[in-house]
Amino acid sequence: MTEKENIILAFDGKMPEKTPCFWTAAQLILSSAVKNIPTLGLTEGYDWFGVHWTATEDTGWMFSPTADKPHVLTDITKWREQVKFPDIEKIDWETAAANDMMFFNIDRENKVMDYYHGNGIFERLHFLMGFEEAMVAIIEEPEAVYDLMGAVADMYIAIAEKIDQYYKPDYYIFLDDYAHRLGLFVSPATFDKLFAPHLKRIVDFVGTTGMKFKMHCCGMQELLLDNFYKIGIRRFDPGQPCNDLVAMKKRYPDIAIMGGLDIQGVVDYPGVTEEQLRAEVRRCIREYGPMGGYIIFGATVALYMPEAYAPGQKMGIILDEYYKNVT
Repeated sequence: MTEKENIILAFDGKMPEKTPCFWTAAQLILSSAVKNIPTLGLTEGYDWFGVHWTATEDTGWMFSPTADKPHVLTDITKWREQVKFPDIEKIDWETAAANDMMFFNIDRENKVMDYYHGNGIFERLHFLMGFEEAMVAIIEEPEAVYDLMGAVADMYIAIAEKIDQYYKPDYYIFLDDYAHRLGLFVSPATFDKLFAPHLKRIVDFVGTTGMKFKMHCCGMQELLLDNFYKIGIRRFDPGQPCNDLVAMKKRYPDIAIMGGLDIQGVVDYPGVTEEQLRAEVRRCIREYGPMGGYIIFGATVALYMPEAYAPGQKMGIILDEYYKNVT
């Protein structure tokens, strides 16, 4: 069985031949046509909604909204006037896809391809207006929030259709962090009322394509597991160990969980040793591998650092220990 065939079994929630590793059996791809963040390679810039972003070394050069820039949306009840949506139909998707396939060196024969859609509906809300302001809007103007989330979901469905047509990935990863390490940003009831109906429309649409939906939710995603499952989500990442991953799998045996590595406590902890990294890989294979439907992964800041994959470096050590324990 190839690594690609093996990881597909796990992503289908089944018992693979061996515990698969995302970094050895899958590839991420982003679309240069989707301007949810500034162009890759820059350290700052605007997205297509007018939000200013900054990337720093501390975050592995991943973008975050710039704190001292004005918000795009200042009044949730005026979102129709203040939020300008891009015209998806005017984008040259064919050229973008061809360029992106070469840039990411996609190997369809040997690896599954995961399309990475950042800035989900909840994230887009607080990226437009700031986190505190978004929380206030959810409490004071839930109907306006619901309507804006519907418009954002419509746009994301239109994008998903283009991604399926021009990129044809195996999986469609939808990033929308509703949780942190200790709990949720919104209650399950609020999630069901304001966000779940629109997220379900995205999940349902992806289900009509050649792609399979994967939910990325950092933090304690298990607190929304029932809610996610109810709207048809069966694949989860980054599966941080602040969750009881074994209990999640026991609750819903048909789900797949990608994650397990303790990023905050081990992998990205300052001064982490080689033996600590190796021990963490062994722990994941030992604790989570037997449950099936598990793919070892961790959303480390080293994810996009090519030098980290060299022998003796952080990702190189993790991958070396992985192969020592599954072959």
